[in-house]
Amino acid sequence: MKHFTSLFFLLLFVVLVSAQTQKRSLTHDDGIKWNRITEQHISNNGKFIVYKQEPWKGDPTLIITTSKGEEKASIIGATSAKIIADSKFVVFTQKPLVDKVRTLKLKKTKKEDLPQDKLVIYNLESGKTETIEKIKTSKVPKEWAGWIAWQIEAPKDTTEKEKSKKETEEKVYPLFIKNLDSGKTIEIPAVSSYVFAEEKEVLAFISNGKDSTFNAGVYVYNLANKSELKILDGKGKFKQLTINKSGDKVAFLGDVSE
Repeated sequence: MKHFTSLFFLLLFVVLVSAQTQKRSLTHDDGIKWNRITEQHISNNGKFIVYKQEPWKGDPTLIITTSKGEEKASIIGATSAKIIADSKFVVFTQKPLVDKVRTLKLKKTKKEDLPQDKLVIYNLESGKTETIEKIKTSKVPKEWAGWIAWQIEAPKDTTEKEKSKKETEEKVYPLFIKNLDSGKTIEIPAVSSYVFAEEKEVLAFISNGKDSTFNAGVYVYNLANKSELKILDGKGKFKQLTINKSGDKVAFLGDVSE
């Protein structure tokens, strides 16, 4: 009887402990908080790792670490990361926080007054950052380093006459081409398309021009020797701009009948 009583209390103890440690069932709210790894990048020199943690609902977080697992930065809302070929910089887009945008929309905030995407250039060695506001597009070369190009929303010119619906719908923005080593930046007005050559320091772009200060046309810019070559002069409809790997051939569709 004594052994039976001891066994009974032992079993009772096990049941109570098991009940206390039993985990609750997962809910839908738990699931949407789980993070997925949706971006992974390793620098060419193997020293840095960049990855994005993203919940099913909410803001993603971009993590920048060393190959030894030492965290250098954690940026909420960051996405679309690219590590420059020389492993000196990582560039990414930082989007407005979801809850902040939702709150502003509930307050009937005008679309033009809502926070917009930013381009961030992060120096992997120093940890310093450069931020460009109101970013529309950005590109970096795949196989060579030292340059980045981006477009931002053009400031409104109240002195201009009201543009036609056709001109307003066309996605044309100023283009900025920056040398990451020297910090010098080149600005090109009214660019509708641009592309880096894969293997050579060459950039092709299409510009609608701006008054007499910059003529409309299709251009090729050699970034190594800072020479500019106009492929086609004049206004028209140009699209599907492409350039070969070595940067010495450009193709596009064009209509200059207007």
